[in-house]
Amino acid sequence: MYIKAGFFVFLLQNLDMKFYVGVVFFILLSCSSNSTVLNRTNEVDLNAIKETLFYLSSDELQGRKSGEAGNVLASEFLINKMEDYQVKPLFASFKDTLTNFPNTWNVVGLLPGTDKILKDEYIVLGAHYDHIGLKKQMNDNEDIIANGANDNASGVAILTEITRYLSKSELKRSVIIAYFTAEEDGLLGSEHLAEKLKSEGYNVGLMLNFEMLGVGMDRNYLAYLTGYDKSNLADIIHSKKINLIGYFEGESERSLFKRSDNYPFYLEFGTPSHTFSSFDFENYPYYHHVKDEYKEMDLKHIEAFTKDIAPVVQELINAPLGLIKNNK
Repeated sequence: MYIKAGFFVFLLQNLDMKFYVGVVFFILLSCSSNSTVLNRTNEVDLNAIKETLFYLSSDELQGRKSGEAGNVLASEFLINKMEDYQVKPLFASFKDTLTNFPNTWNVVGLLPGTDKILKDEYIVLGAHYDHIGLKKQMNDNEDIIANGANDNASGVAILTEITRYLSKSELKRSVIIAYFTAEEDGLLGSEHLAEKLKSEGYNVGLMLNFEMLGVGMDRNYLAYLTGYDKSNLADIIHSKKINLIGYFEGESERSLFKRSDNYPFYLEFGTPSHTFSSFDFENYPYYHHVKDEYKEMDLKHIEAFTKDIAPVVQELINAPLGLIKNNK
């Protein structure tokens, strides 16, 4: 708020001190109040993020391998989060049992849209909650639990906080929240869900996936987008937050677009489907390693990315019809 100094001189010369003090107090209170309102939409709950990240990467879950007890505990934790945030099950229950892998399930919820037309177009937000379980033991004192903090408790923790954020927001389109299982077994959870949604006639207009976002990069952006040139999504995000995402030159070399849970949705629906990640193969030496633990996570980076991406996701959900599209 900009006020010329002459205004205060006028007050001093023409008003008594009690009235002057009251005016100044009112102005300062107004400035403080406006600042709070402006920042409130960008608030994220770091403690909630830490809770999810810590629990999913704890030894209790034994690496969250699909079909095993730790994977089940992880799914129950995520179902409780869905219920806490008043997310509805997309199907008969939150558990979407896989047809292509035994004894495991995706956790899938719905935030219904409110626009008469746009609510019938679905945005899928996803992250895989499984990991690789236990490594082969070589000696008695060796740590064998592949806790999977970066891969992918980090992405799940961020998606869970985005879900809380969206549950309190106006949403024109309907949003499917999907925590995938059996990603480590070949993207089987996302493959199952994409095929199921397609067969049941869902109109999926966009898929955003969150994968390995626990540490920052030595670059001038917070995360990279796989399939960067495949749609106009990067340009749209840049128009909202210039340093939020960038192009990672190693993405195409390693075919990362095809190696995460965005890809089955791209195959089934042909709509923009991308993954956000900040693992660039240079910044974290513990991929599929027993040292991929909570203590290695960069909480400031996670908080910064979540704070920036949550309102952007909401804007994408509410974007005009046809704004986000594949490049030719």
